[in-house]
Amino acid sequence: MNKEIAVAFNEVCKKYDIQRKELIPHMDMFYGTAADLVSLKDERGKILDLGAGTGLLTKYVFNKYPKAQYTLVDIADEMLDIARERYKECDNIIFKTVDYRNQLCGDNYDAIISALSIHHLDTDEKEKLYSNIFNALKTGGIFINADQVKGEDTESEEIVKSYQLSHIEKCNLSREDKDRTYERIKLDKMDTMSAQMNMLRKAGFTSVDIYYKYYNYIVFRAKK
Repeated sequence: MNKEIAVAFNEVCKKYDIQRKELIPHMDMFYGTAADLVSLKDERGKILDLGAGTGLLTKYVFNKYPKAQYTLVDIADEMLDIARERYKECDNIIFKTVDYRNQLCGDNYDAIISALSIHHLDTDEKEKLYSNIFNALKTGGIFINADQVKGEDTESEEIVKSYQLSHIEKCNLSREDKDRTYERIKLDKMDTMSAQMNMLRKAGFTSVDIYYKYYNYIVFRAKK
């Protein structure tokens, strides 16, 4: 599955940021909330971005903490190439093409962030990842995830799926790009937020809470 994800997102890398504005409702609030939740005691603290793609979430956080030390990780190397170009003038950002299910590229992070990536992992992989994230953070470090989740029950799942379909069909993407979006959606393995909050607490996190929710788009924060 990791190869399928890499191929799917490498194919769309040059259009990715433009398409995000069409596909994500209230995109600035979604990403902006995640960035607002990042809080560093040291403005040069260490931040790890998992599934960083083109560096879009890092862009929001970078505006707040331009002196922090960033590590951007993704399995799709062509997506990271866009990020490399975006931050080519920055010497405080490094890029690693790895599968973060297997390695997190270091530890002792002040913050670990992610956007629209972890929902591609199955339940067991999420649970393992959350434990790895906990271990990679400093005491007092925070984990922030802006992602999509499954509805809490059958009815709510039907509502969010219906909204997502309607939103995609109404957006300004071409028919070809919409159809490719549907193909990428087939790679999703979403879990409910309640299940993931339980995983986070099991991993050892405290102060686990939701700070943004719009249909199945959600931003949550957990503290070590």
